[in-house]
Amino acid sequence: MNRRTLYLAATAVFFVLQLAVIGSVIVQGNLVLARGVECRFKATGFDPSDPLRGRYVRFEADVSTTAVDEALSDNFHKAYFQLSETPDAAGLTPVLRCAAAPTAEGLWIGPLETYINHTLSWCDQEENETDEAFRERLENSPRLARAELPEKFYTPENVAPELERRLRREGAFAVAVYRVYKGHILLTDLQVVP
Repeated sequence: MNRRTLYLAATAVFFVLQLAVIGSVIVQGNLVLARGVECRFKATGFDPSDPLRGRYVRFEADVSTTAVDEALSDNFHKAYFQLSETPDAAGLTPVLRCAAAPTAEGLWIGPLETYINHTLSWCDQEENETDEAFRERLENSPRLARAELPEKFYTPENVAPELERRLRREGAFAVAVYRVYKGHILLTDLQVVP
């Protein structure tokens, strides 16, 4: 083989590998959409003002639980979350537990960036409580694991102010709708409940 043939073969292999990677991402997303289980999480929205993006509403889904495996210490981790396959009375998907790895059958997502900390903070110290007494109460408080989902939902600049007004009404909240398949999660919809 001459140099030109080797160069053409290497270029062809390079392009085929690129197409395979892109194709696998597309196929994986379509599998999640087609075969995934619908999960609904309460979402919070806030309207920051960014000089580059303008006005928009950014939503973050609340995926958290106090059922945290002892193997996970406080602070940031990559962790898995087990979800209930049946919604609660409000139609939202309950988060059953947080673990270092999937440990049982069921609906799991992950690994996700996770922040684990106690449910109490130093702001909760009572006025007459000593630091030692509060530290003991803090250490005995339940731990909370909160997942950082891979997708955020941004609304366009022309819709953001009205959407924020709707969310500020008493009793109004947003619901982020995801589909989950084999540990992968994909945002499919966002709904504002009056």
